[in-house]
Amino acid sequence: MALPSVFLDILKWLHFWCYFYSSFNVCVPYTVEECSSRSWKNFEQIHTSFCKYVLGVSKYTSNLATLCELGRLPIGVRITLAQILYWHRLEQLEDESILHCAYLENKQNNYDFFNGIKYFLKSNGLGNFLDDAKFYSPKYVKSFISMRMSDQFIQSLHSKLNHFENLLLCKSLSPYKHSDYLDEIRNVKIRNVFTRLRVNSNKLKAYCHKEDVLCSHCKVPETASHLLFSCSYGQLPVIRNKFDQNILNVTPTFSNKTINDKLSIVLNLNFSSQEAVKIACSFVRDMYNHRFNRNP
Repeated sequence: MALPSVFLDILKWLHFWCYFYSSFNVCVPYTVEECSSRSWKNFEQIHTSFCKYVLGVSKYTSNLATLCELGRLPIGVRITLAQILYWHRLEQLEDESILHCAYLENKQNNYDFFNGIKYFLKSNGLGNFLDDAKFYSPKYVKSFISMRMSDQFIQSLHSKLNHFENLLLCKSLSPYKHSDYLDEIRNVKIRNVFTRLRVNSNKLKAYCHKEDVLCSHCKVPETASHLLFSCSYGQLPVIRNKFDQNILNVTPTFSNKTINDKLSIVLNLNFSSQEAVKIACSFVRDMYNHRFNRNP
C-alpha cells in the first residue's frame, strides 16, 4: 500500500537532514586542527544553501533569517567547539607521548592552532581554561563553551535582524528552536508561502531592495501586513472578507486584535483549534497566489 503524501514529506525531510549531518560529521574531525576562516566560510555556505533548499526559499534569502527560522546555529560554532575539545584533549595527554610533545612545540612557537585557541578563550573571558585546562572535565568544557557560543549568537540576532520585522514579530528566540508552523503545515506549497512572508523572500515591493516600495494599487508600502489585511487589489478584499467571516466563527476575539497581532497570530498559526489553522492556511495561500497570479 502506498504511503500518504504527508508521510513521504516527513521521510524526505528526515533523509535530507540525516544525509547532510552524517556527511558533515565525517568531515569535521579531519579539519579541526587546520580549519581556517576560509574553510569555515565554505562549510557555512554549504550549510546555509542546504537550509534554504529545505525551506524552499531563494538563494538570496538572508543566511541569518534562514538559520533563525530553522533554529540552527552556524557551522562555525560546531567547528570552534570541536577545536576547543581537541585542544583540551591535547592538554590532558601524558607528558611523554609523541602527540603531546608535538602539541608543546606548537604551543611554544605560537603556531596558528594554539594562537587561535588562546585568542578565542581570552576574547570571551575564558582565560582560566588556558591556565587550568586539566582541572576541567571534557563534558564540562563542551557544555560550557557550547552554551556560551549559542547565547552569543542568539543575542547578535536581535541587532542583525532588525529589518526582518515579520520574523521578529512571529519568531520567539527563547527558546531558540525551529518554528512550529514547519511541523504543522504539511502542504509544501502553503508552507513555502508562509516561510517567504516571514523571512522577506517574496515579491512584495517592501522586501525587494528597490527604491519603489509602494503597492501599485494602494500607494502605500507593500508589506506582508498590507497584503493580508488592507490591500484592495483585485479580489483580495473578497478573499479577506471570507476569511474574516470564517475565522470569527471559531475565534471571535480575532477581530479585536491590532494589525501586528493579527499578522503574528496568522503567520505563527497561533490558534486553539485545527479548524482555525486550516482557515488561516487557505487565507494566506489564496491572498499570496492571487496577488502574484500563481496557481494554488
